[in-house]
Amino acid sequence: MQSYVERTEALLEELHQAMIKPWFEGWDSGAGKIPEGDPFANASAMREPIFYGGESAYHFQYEQLACLKYGADNAWLQTNKRFRIDDACRIAEGLGRLQSKRQLECFQSLRKLPSDQWTILPGFVFTKEDAADASGIPGETVESVLDAFSCSPSERNSSFTALNEFNATNAMPILKIGHGSYILLQHYSLLEAIYENPFFWMAADKPYLQTAVANRGRFAEGFAADRLEAVFGTARVLRNVDIYKGKDRFAEADVLVLYGDRAIVVQAKSKRLTIEARKGNDLQFHDDFKKAIQDAYDQALVCADALSNEGFRFVLSSGAEVAISNKPKVIFPIRLQGKRLVRPSP
Repeated sequence: MQSYVERTEALLEELHQAMIKPWFEGWDSGAGKIPEGDPFANASAMREPIFYGGESAYHFQYEQLACLKYGADNAWLQTNKRFRIDDACRIAEGLGRLQSKRQLECFQSLRKLPSDQWTILPGFVFTKEDAADASGIPGETVESVLDAFSCSPSERNSSFTALNEFNATNAMPILKIGHGSYILLQHYSLLEAIYENPFFWMAADKPYLQTAVANRGRFAEGFAADRLEAVFGTARVLRNVDIYKGKDRFAEADVLVLYGDRAIVVQAKSKRLTIEARKGNDLQFHDDFKKAIQDAYDQALVCADALSNEGFRFVLSSGAEVAISNKPKVIFPIRLQGKRLVRPSP
């Protein structure tokens, strides 16, 4: 076991040194030579920050947000996957409690065994019946959830040919091992997959794709608005505000907060970082940045410009016009982005 640990550390250090190499190209500390330009603008230099910038939320946040994100898609999930999103979250929560208990019991049992027989693998093994008992979800639904997030014994992860390629275990972190048993080595990965995967399933259903995309947008905008309302109050937070100049639609603010002489403009985008950009493709990296970040920020600035000048009308989706008697002195543009993981459709 110690040799495995040492070999793993050596490989991780080798990986680290290989990935940071672009940062130091052109450096010569002895001669005082420093390369010109911004290393953050180079896609190859950003591979390591992207690779290690993994966890985007706590496990309980993934659980809560998944229910909000896919609540409007429950009918599709029930028809096509035979479970609802809250079923998957409850099963994952139950497995978390079950594994915590079993791993502690497994660890304590090692004291009775000689060291050459030590293993904590049983603490990660469970059956469909175990998951049903731990979650209170019927066995058929549990089996559907486990099937959706499991690699079969024949899975060889053939797409994972390089560091930044799609890794099947990210989408299917549970391993089927036969005889009705499963292994889950990292509970966090299951909750992340529950948050990420359903959109890719729906994206593969072309007739439903537009509905899925619209639901994602409503989730992002609605979540932001709900959080802002908790701070500023419902009356000061406006959703989906169309901005007109004369009869022409000039811009749209996904969420607009008006508070005294301050304003907040939120623009949500669903564009994500592609696998090609993760590989270090500079053109794709800059294109992704523009579509995911720069475009949304530019749209927020356009809205800010309208708030700062005369001749614009602000209209809610209900048709009611918002009267802004005092122009804000300070405007905060906020770009809202969903999760970062990108993978091919299954």
